Amino acid sequence: MPPPYAQNVGFPLFQCFECEADECLDANISYRCGDSLACYEYTYDYRGVQKYKKGCLQDQDDIHLYCGDTRMGDPKRGNMRCCRSALCNNATFPDPSPQLIVKSHQMSTSIPDSEPLNFGFVPYALVFASIIIGVFVCGLSYLLRKKKLLEKLLKKVSPDPVETSPSPNDLFEGRYGECSITSGSGSGGPLLGDRTFCREIDLKESLYKGRKNEVRRGRWRSMNIAVKIFYSRDEDIWSRERNIYLKLDPGNPYTLKLLGADMVSINSCTEFWLVTQYCSLGSLNDYLAENVLSYDQCFDLLLSSLSGLEVLHQGSNSCRIAHRDLKSKNILLYSPKMACIADFGLAVSDDEDFKSSFADPARYKVGTRRYMAPELLNETFNCQKFENYQKIDIYSFSLVMWEICRRTSPINTDIEEFSLPYGNLVPNDPSFDDMKKVVCDDDQRPSFSTRVLNDTILSMICTSIEQGWTRNPLDRPTISEIRKKIESIKTCTISSPHKR
Repeated sequence: MPPPYAQNVGFPLFQCFECEADECLDANISYRCGDSLACYEYTYDYRGVQKYKKGCLQDQDDIHLYCGDTRMGDPKRGNMRCCRSALCNNATFPDPSPQLIVKSHQMSTSIPDSEPLNFGFVPYALVFASIIIGVFVCGLSYLLRKKKLLEKLLKKVSPDPVETSPSPNDLFEGRYGECSITSGSGSGGPLLGDRTFCREIDLKESLYKGRKNEVRRGRWRSMNIAVKIFYSRDEDIWSRERNIYLKLDPGNPYTLKLLGADMVSINSCTEFWLVTQYCSLGSLNDYLAENVLSYDQCFDLLLSSLSGLEVLHQGSNSCRIAHRDLKSKNILLYSPKMACIADFGLAVSDDEDFKSSFADPARYKVGTRRYMAPELLNETFNCQKFENYQKIDIYSFSLVMWEICRRTSPINTDIEEFSLPYGNLVPNDPSFDDMKKVVCDDDQRPSFSTRVLNDTILSMICTSIEQGWTRNPLDRPTISEIRKKIESIKTCTISSPHKR
């Protein structure tokens, strides 16, 4: 049965190709979306590099909005091409910056000699135009005065700013706008506005529930989105994560995109929402538990994750960011070959006073204990240098790399069961003392199976893993160095296919 938003529109439903970024260049795109009224191909420019996207449009309003103008308003944002048949978006991509074509009608310029020109209508036209302009100016003046009065009223009612919700174009392009963001203290009065984005969200099933928050799937104008819900006692965590998202480049495909943030009252209970893109495949942890990776998938997931972490470490919008809670559950999948970094609730940036804020070990000794670096467990961490926070990320990501290699096999047989790092050495919910004994006192790390060590390709990746989880943080490579090493291994593999 077709979904309700597709009924009575007079068009059949069909499937379309769906892909993101470089995976769209694969001639055999296997990922598809269904229940579509139209397919699209989208080309855009990101930092001078041409990027691509394909997918479905499942709402008639979206078709009118996105397919009506090939420029979509601003040529810098890219170009979309739509079609209406099954799997029709399999052509080459459109030019990212097309010129607007203005259709004109040819008009005859010849005038018979027998008919003299008559300009008697000109005075009447000038009078009519003057009346129209006068009415427009008066109306505009009235609206501006009304707007000033409304702003004065709002300042008296509430000190909080009025935010408008993002348009569908904002969501599609990945830009985020905030809707009705308040302090959350409960002291402010009601905010005035036509509508708020978050009030239009229909919450669906729960995707994840932890001690501090819950993530649920939502629907907004026929689009799937993810809603991360914090309760009133955790407003500080919501505010910190929101502020980190605002420091990220929204055009970067390797970090999860924020679509909106809001304070919502439900049944007299205050909730704080972060609305983000929805990743239907879930986390890397979930995917590895159910799937075996090919070499190509292994490289693609490693490099997309490393690229996201590199964006954080090198600086986005003039500040560097350390994640501080990297694990396979905090890496989400757009597709089987494309990952992004998510969950910035514990992240720290170098434009804040981290030296004093985290001087107390109780403040910097945070994160998932299983993925904690040795310097955190034995409390030798130097919180005065921002680079040390990034070294913690490198250790944690090395454990993620171990998880990926453990589930990579070219033949999909004789492969180890999925396991978390140190799964055979500590309990399911290890304490600080459990991890300190294994990681610091016994200096142990997760072991590589004989299959992985005998694999020519995986054994080269293991070298980078061992460098990343070394005990001394000064001996760990940077994320950029690890990414370049993995890229060189991939290049070597492609040029020498017999090694596979």
